[in-house]
Amino acid sequence: MIRAGAGVGEFRREDAEELVQYAVRRGLIGAAEGDRVLQEARAAAKKRRVTKTRMKRPAPARRQGKAAKKGR
Repeated sequence: MIRAGAGVGEFRREDAEELVQYAVRRGLIGAAEGDRVLQEARAAAKKRRVTKTRMKRPAPARRQGKAAKKGR
């Protein structure tokens, strides 16, 4: 999760679940709150997956710049 927060790695749902379970075991948050947080994380992950698949488009064709035209 630290890597995801720093933008170096991806957010993994398994890491979030482990962190919430740790907090519940230590009494830092209640079980009901832990369940709510995990449901929100799952919903956000589903939205993110749907958005990523919709956003994939082919790259636009490259235009020839001045450097490429000089070779003619």
